[in-house]
Amino acid sequence: MEKLWIYGAVLAGFGILFIASRGFFGAAGHLINRRFLESLGLEDKVVGQALAVLFAANILGCLLTVNAVLTDTVAQGYLPRENYGGVDYEENLSLTMDGETREITVGVLPRAYTEAEIEAILDAAEAALPAAVLGGQDPGHVSADLTFPALLPDLPVSLSYMVDKPAILDWDGRIGEKVPEAGAEVTVSADICFEERVRETFLKVKVFPRKLNEEERLTSLIRESIAARNDASDERLYLPEEIDGQEVAWAGNRTDAGRVFLGLGVVISLMMILTRLERRREAEEKRREGMLLDYPHIVGKLTLLVSAGMSLRMAFEKMGEDYRKSLAAGGARREGFEEILRVTRDMANGIPELQSYANMGRRSPEARYKSLATLLSQNLRRGSGEMVRILEREAAEAFDERRKQARIQGEKAGTKLTFPMFILLAVVMVILMVPAFASF
Repeated sequence: MEKLWIYGAVLAGFGILFIASRGFFGAAGHLINRRFLESLGLEDKVVGQALAVLFAANILGCLLTVNAVLTDTVAQGYLPRENYGGVDYEENLSLTMDGETREITVGVLPRAYTEAEIEAILDAAEAALPAAVLGGQDPGHVSADLTFPALLPDLPVSLSYMVDKPAILDWDGRIGEKVPEAGAEVTVSADICFEERVRETFLKVKVFPRKLNEEERLTSLIRESIAARNDASDERLYLPEEIDGQEVAWAGNRTDAGRVFLGLGVVISLMMILTRLERRREAEEKRREGMLLDYPHIVGKLTLLVSAGMSLRMAFEKMGEDYRKSLAAGGARREGFEEILRVTRDMANGIPELQSYANMGRRSPEARYKSLATLLSQNLRRGSGEMVRILEREAAEAFDERRKQARIQGEKAGTKLTFPMFILLAVVMVILMVPAFASF
């Protein structure tokens, strides 16, 4: 650190030389390029920049060389020691003697204290010890626990303690329970250890009953009151009804298991209700989607049967019978055709055909079934020669709607796949990044 000005001077000198020589690099680059490197086809600017880099490398090399010379303590005939309390280390050196060079390892121990320094440290520790032990108390009147530190701040010593009256003051510095009101004198002996030297010092204190804070005083009164009311031979430990002239009420630490189970019961009940409502909503949504998917097939089949000369009732009975056969053969349940089957059962049970179509419209959650029921009811009331054409138009619109719904369902499926794709991306990133970080 004391030679820092040398580094600064060298760096400043080279910096000034580098700035002053910027034009020189360009001229030198032009000369070298024209005389020696013309066949390479390089620009003068490139050659000049290469010369500048070479010059900068020389600056750095000179600085490192100066640093090596200035910090080479071996060349100056010594090896530095660690400071007080440091660690020893070994240095590998080359030794030349009688024209022969050999490798040798030299051990360097940390700096040792002189006898005068040791005595000064022991004196300082002995002077600082009373304040560290007493903590601001008067040695003639000690009513709070003492502190027996094993170390002292800013002093490289270790301490150990002994007391002559452990019943009054224990070896941890705590005041005992049976200290006389008039106080008792206690001698604390401390061994101050440093550099294989031990100095014993003594501290005489007069210990009085420990001064209690409000909480400690109350705890002591409670224990005394409990001890005064009970006998060790009793089967029960009776709690006092008053302490220090004040009435008290006792309460045990009851568990809240009852409240916990009550809360759990409420939560579980709500979850059961919400789960049931969610399942019902999902079932209704599934039924609605199923009816929507079946509607184009129902209208298309109804159009085909009516065009073949069947009445509406016969067409419904035909579709219901075909659906029953499909179920008997193991076919899947179809919500739209379930509604057709219910209409045929209503008519078979004596409900008028008009009322059966109206009931279908009321039961259905889909608006298309309601409009179909209205269309069928109007045809029965008024009659219409264009029934087939109306059903054909309805079937075409239903199939168009079916295509739109299929497109929407596809988009929903793509959206649902987004989250798993993010999870896979995170897994891939972990697989790639963990080995990379582990290699550092």
